[in-house]
Amino acid sequence: MGRVIAVTILVALVVLAAIPPVVGMFLESNIRAELQIPEPNPYIEYRLTDYDRGLYSSDGVMAVRLTEEYANSIRAQMAGAAMDDPDFRSDLEEFLQGEMQVDFDVHHGPFLVRRPGLGIAGFNSELMPPDGELAKFVADNDLPYLLRARGTFDFGDTLTFHYDIPPVSNENEELAYSFTGFDAHGVLDLQSMRLKAEGGSERLRMLGDDGEVTAEGLAFSVDQTLRNQTLWLGEFSMTLDGITVNVPLPQSVEITVSKLNASGHVNLDPSGEKLQAKVRYALGSLSGMPESEIDNFEVTIEISDVDADAYARYIELYQDMAINLDDPEQAARINTEMAPMLADIIKGSPRLRLSPVKFNYNGEPFTLDLDVSMDGSDIPDDIDPAMLVNPMMLVGLINASGYLETSQVIATQIAQSVMKGQIAGSLPPDEQISPAQIEAIAAQQAAGMIDMLMQQGLLRIEGNSLRADAEFSAGELKVNGTAIPLGPM
Repeated sequence: MGRVIAVTILVALVVLAAIPPVVGMFLESNIRAELQIPEPNPYIEYRLTDYDRGLYSSDGVMAVRLTEEYANSIRAQMAGAAMDDPDFRSDLEEFLQGEMQVDFDVHHGPFLVRRPGLGIAGFNSELMPPDGELAKFVADNDLPYLLRARGTFDFGDTLTFHYDIPPVSNENEELAYSFTGFDAHGVLDLQSMRLKAEGGSERLRMLGDDGEVTAEGLAFSVDQTLRNQTLWLGEFSMTLDGITVNVPLPQSVEITVSKLNASGHVNLDPSGEKLQAKVRYALGSLSGMPESEIDNFEVTIEISDVDADAYARYIELYQDMAINLDDPEQAARINTEMAPMLADIIKGSPRLRLSPVKFNYNGEPFTLDLDVSMDGSDIPDDIDPAMLVNPMMLVGLINASGYLETSQVIATQIAQSVMKGQIAGSLPPDEQISPAQIEAIAAQQAAGMIDMLMQQGLLRIEGNSLRADAEFSAGELKVNGTAIPLGPM
């Protein structure tokens, strides 16, 4: 028995000793294969410039840059006043044409006991700019790297990873800034492509001649599975404790946003063919703007019955469009492919619901509820997709209902704002009228407008609030049961 145990231990040791170089060869071949895929990434070009495989560890260097097509799309989107600033244009071109260097090392056995876990192989990579202003920023702030990624492959098909951006601070006269760093960690199942991760940052502060911005308490979490290259299914959440903006105008203004939250999920219906999404947005308060205080804002957005495959194609085409903005032939091709994709989405009878939008404006309540759907059940399969992007046909497919309820104070303020805009826009250039006079005229006209809407039945009083219920179907709009002529469409 002792000899059997000894042989077993010896065989185990030989196998363990053989694993590291095999894993090293496997990692190298996979890295090289990943960097030499036949279809290029439309956004990023990357190449392996060096790889040195060792017995228990390997290291290498990878160069990363934007593709020229994607850089051109960014230039097209940035065209305008910003590009007239030579310093901005120079910094943008440095980013668009620059190349980042990723230094990485891989550890592959015999046992890997390193953060972030125990596994058969691990990696550590650091993103660094080789030159330019960004490289100067890294050097001036003595940063060890811009972004670091660490991970461990376990004995199955799971990757445990940890990403971080280092903290940085500088108190110079032109621009003072402090950043506590960013951290994200999680687990990715390489078979099911399920990702579970969380992370965040404590604080970012920037202070310059134009003012001061502070953001605090960023946190996020995801538990999602990749269905295809463009669609993640599952849950997510993001919170931000607050943002403060201080602008030194003739009179200093400090705007504060507190308790931002977004959370929800994206899943498939029981058939596995249609998307169902529900996202809730909330805001604790928005203060600091003249005569405008908002608190307790919340809205839940529900989207259902969206063809999952068509939506995935839409995302791909949207990304393709961003890359080919300046190519008329490609734009024409994308528009041609977009029509049948939109047809598939409409045929699925998608639905959007806001349930509801709620907030207090200067202490006064406001509520808006909206439910919009498209009935594509009767659309024949052989219809020309171009017909479905015709506005008249689309309007005929839409059904909507909802209501608006608000205090009389808010209704009056909204009416006054509308009246002030109309009065100011209708004045002759040489007419002299003071803001106080415009305010008085607008207040008088606003009261008359609300009375007229109530007499027409388009608004009704419920307690201390004004309410309007609306329905839209077959191209006809009704408000509180009264038909509203829409004119030719």
